[in-house]
Amino acid sequence: MANKKQPKQPSFFKRHRLLSIMLILFLIVLPLVFIPSVYIYKFSTKNPVLFETKGVKLVKSEDSMFNTEFILSEIKMPDKDNLKGAYVFKYKLNPKETVNTITNVKYQFQLSVIWDNYTTYSQENLTTMPKDNYGTTSIEFNYDMDKFILPLINAEGPNLYIKITYDEVLLDLGSTKTHTIYMRLDYDDSTTKVTLQ
Repeated sequence: MANKKQPKQPSFFKRHRLLSIMLILFLIVLPLVFIPSVYIYKFSTKNPVLFETKGVKLVKSEDSMFNTEFILSEIKMPDKDNLKGAYVFKYKLNPKETVNTITNVKYQFQLSVIWDNYTTYSQENLTTMPKDNYGTTSIEFNYDMDKFILPLINAEGPNLYIKITYDEVLLDLGSTKTHTIYMRLDYDDSTTKVTLQ
């Protein structure tokens, strides 16, 4: 009896074409589309919404009506329940020389983490002008800066922003005009002390 050649069996991929296509889509195509999309989304949303107002334009400190100086004097680390953390700043906020009178100056601070959606605010304060001594403000901050966001992306910051609302009395017209400006502030953190709760 002669050995008959067995007919060649079709491969797994030929027998299960639909399953093969689904596996290729799931294991190759989907990650190639999904992973870059996550990074692109994170990059496009890395900047915070300032003071809950979309489309805010930042003013450079040299273009504003105020001289500003900020020193980060203390970081209070959150306790085990992620509460009671704060950044404490010393600051000077003085109007620049101008022919018009600046009055009714109100300011509010915002701390925001870059690459994550975490923002905190201080209370809005009214200041008297000019202020030659340092004022102090404490802004609640209970974010874990070592938190994992995405591979190759770490939380950065926090960035400090200020919203200043003031009235400008126009001497030549005798009228008052109200202005609101937003600035990103660089702060000196060389003298910072860290307090554990």
